[in-house]
Amino acid sequence: ASIIYINNGEQRVLINPEIVSQKGETKSWEYCPSCLEFAGFVSRPYEIEVEYYDEKGNLQSDIFEGKEASTIAHEIDHLNGTFHVDIAERIANVSIDKLKKLRTDEPYTVISQNNRYRQAPSRIKK
Repeated sequence: ASIIYINNGEQRVLINPEIVSQKGETKSWEYCPSCLEFAGFVSRPYEIEVEYYDEKGNLQSDIFEGKEASTIAHEIDHLNGTFHVDIAERIANVSIDKLKKLRTDEPYTVISQNNRYRQAPSRIKK
């Protein structure tokens, strides 16, 4: 399983990525086409360290922070069979316009950069 990640025009492939450490906390409204029109208000770590293999098969380790960490964590959750609505504190059935309003009313917020991150329990029993 892999993630193709593009940041500032640079493409990276993260093969079999795994979050090995996480800290801090953020909260934001997430949306994903995989869940149709359901947005979820989700807690994510502020910082994650990810180990993965690159396209040449070399083990790599990178640290991601802020919105970038949230995006990578969201995609790794997909690879592990978890969707944002599975871990959301609240779920809303929304159009794109309503999602924009939710994100304006409750923007991406950094709760902590350094505290231990406590992952929300999944709504789905595996």
